[in-house]
Amino acid sequence: MACKPQNDLGIFGTPQEPFFNHKESGVTPELLGQWLLDLSAINSDRLKGSTKDCFKSFKHVDLIYKTCDRLKMSAQVKLLAVEIFNRFMTRHIEELYNHVLTSDSQTKRSDWDKILQRIIKQQALRITSCCQIASKLTSHHRIISVNRARRFLCELGHNYTAGSILQSELRILKTLEFKLAVLSPLQYVETLLEIIGHNDKTTDVKLYHSTAIKLLYLFNLKRTEIYDKLYKTACSAETTQLQNRVCEMVSDMLLLGTAVITASAFIMDMSTTDTILENLSLITKIVKDEIVDFATVIVEVVQENKSHTP
Repeated sequence: MACKPQNDLGIFGTPQEPFFNHKESGVTPELLGQWLLDLSAINSDRLKGSTKDCFKSFKHVDLIYKTCDRLKMSAQVKLLAVEIFNRFMTRHIEELYNHVLTSDSQTKRSDWDKILQRIIKQQALRITSCCQIASKLTSHHRIISVNRARRFLCELGHNYTAGSILQSELRILKTLEFKLAVLSPLQYVETLLEIIGHNDKTTDVKLYHSTAIKLLYLFNLKRTEIYDKLYKTACSAETTQLQNRVCEMVSDMLLLGTAVITASAFIMDMSTTDTILENLSLITKIVKDEIVDFATVIVEVVQENKSHTP
């Protein structure tokens, strides 16, 4: 992938979407191969670690999307902010709970209830801070500054000082131990599209990009519904292969990327679905049946929930 030439964008411009398979500044085949290996390794680590998605509920994701929309952030920021918020809140809650549990307090239940109330009260601040961090990780100039965040929160009725906003951002960074090598499903989708376009010059992968982003939006909003359908599909399957994989699918971004692209191909041009599916299976070594089952459920949810797609 490459950015559009500078004269098409103005000084320090950033394209709204990637420039796939650019002849002059595109990624070399060797780098693409290494890139995919790195993404696969990170994905394998996620599966081994059983990443929790407790804070990827419809309510949380919807608030993150609305915050990014109000602040005019890109799709990349939206999807990355979801991952950062989930990681932070999961660890934040665990740390606070362990602190109360190991304290000498005689009113632990009351102490925990007060902490939960404070967490709820700080939700808008934490979400805004996660969007701030995501904006800085994805762009060098279109970031959410402290003053911009303060004005936004003020519009929502939260009177935070600039110092409080900085402290919130720092709290998130410290909780995550400054380990911000966070990936969203979009990186997997765009990398796979770039490889497909490189392997098959006749395929216009850009055609599927915008649809894939919308499907990722919908997937995050309808995560529980999609996995419920997948589980039912697994239970009705004659083979136990899918049944054994359903739990892993929750954290499998590589499989999600292949399913989203396959679903995008089906929606945009049904005649290309088999070719795209074949390419994705060869690239990722994921069996076609798994990709088809996942993509089919995504398409079903799209048809049932069209009004929820941003």
